Amino acid sequence: MFELIDHYFEVVADKISLPPDQFKVVFTFLICIPLGQIHRLIKNPFLRNLFSLLIGAFLQYSCIKVWSLILWGMSTWVYILAVIFKKNCSIPVFISSFGLLVAFHTHRYLYDADSWSVSGDTAYMMGVC
Repeated sequence: MFELIDHYFEVVADKISLPPDQFKVVFTFLICIPLGQIHRLIKNPFLRNLFSLLIGAFLQYSCIKVWSLILWGMSTWVYILAVIFKKNCSIPVFISSFGLLVAFHTHRYLYDADSWSVSGDTAYMMGVC
């Protein structure tokens, strides 16, 4: 399914002379406006949260692919650390999160430094904050 979506984004991005990954991000920002109106109409809190989770995961995966799996894994790891360490979780969470961010940036610097491509390190920087 995502290959078909990528194909359409590549066709449209080629016609408007933008890189497909950047066009996907802009499209995702714009599609969130009508999705926000739908979200507003959902009154049941469980369905509202489920809608947010599914749409967010779909849009994230469609933009950054395998990076989103790493982000979801790190979110799970942070949750596990919070359960284990309870109120003293700030240092283990910071070390884990910041360590992965350093690894992301090092990988980007070594293998993709001259590119303007969209990757998961940008999304992960917001998560670390």
